[in-house]
Amino acid sequence: MEHAAAPVLTAPRAAETAPDDAKKSEAAQVLSCANPRFTPPIHSALALLMDAATCAQDVGAELWQFSVEISALLRAGLTTNECRWLVAKGLAKHACEMTTPDAERRVFQPCTNLALPKRTCFVITERGMSCTTELLRSHSKRNASDHQHAVAQLRHATGNGESHVVTPTWDSDRQQLRVGRVIVKEFKVPAANQEAILAAFQEESWCPRIDDPLAPKLNQDSKRRLHDTINSLNRNQKHALIRFLGDGKGEGVRWGFVEPHTNDAGRSVGS
Repeated sequence: MEHAAAPVLTAPRAAETAPDDAKKSEAAQVLSCANPRFTPPIHSALALLMDAATCAQDVGAELWQFSVEISALLRAGLTTNECRWLVAKGLAKHACEMTTPDAERRVFQPCTNLALPKRTCFVITERGMSCTTELLRSHSKRNASDHQHAVAQLRHATGNGESHVVTPTWDSDRQQLRVGRVIVKEFKVPAANQEAILAAFQEESWCPRIDDPLAPKLNQDSKRRLHDTINSLNRNQKHALIRFLGDGKGEGVRWGFVEPHTNDAGRSVGS
């Protein structure tokens, strides 16, 4: 096919010559991004498209050379209609990849409608970049607010004016470790060793230290396994409010709150 040899233009001419008034209204349009249609999968898809654009810019390549396949967006949780929505909303552009194995670079055929063939690829638009930046900024502010709220819950006044420490909660049904209503860590897949330690702390009412609750296994170093599990508990926390520590002997686990504005463990509860 003759058109298959040339890459798709990165932007239609109409968009390149957009009137100033339309550009001025971009900020207002971006603010409208905070609506129910911007679901977590939409956020993930926009992040993928933004990352692709960043990669292309980093190596000085044309944007379409790093376009994202529709299969990647579907794996991120989008439905086909949400893919169409990104295009109709002006947040992304799509084209059908026509690259052959012997081609020196990726080539595409422009799409003139919202059909989505199997080889459809997407790139982010300027509006999509603005919207993604705004979403990320809002998300960061929300996370900061949640973290401050969680820190405030670490101590609260009792009726006599004294304060006491709020203990964490391990909710095995929801697979969530929480401080108050703030999620510290949430498991999407089973993590038997980590869950066993959290369950032991929950059973012991979050006492300062527990013995290693992991059952011994043949040909497995129990101290090394405990050490690795403690490290895993401290990784990937949504809000880094709790720090797990070894007992110095490889036989138990301690925990403490992380002091605000530091990455160090706070004093151990009960110390």
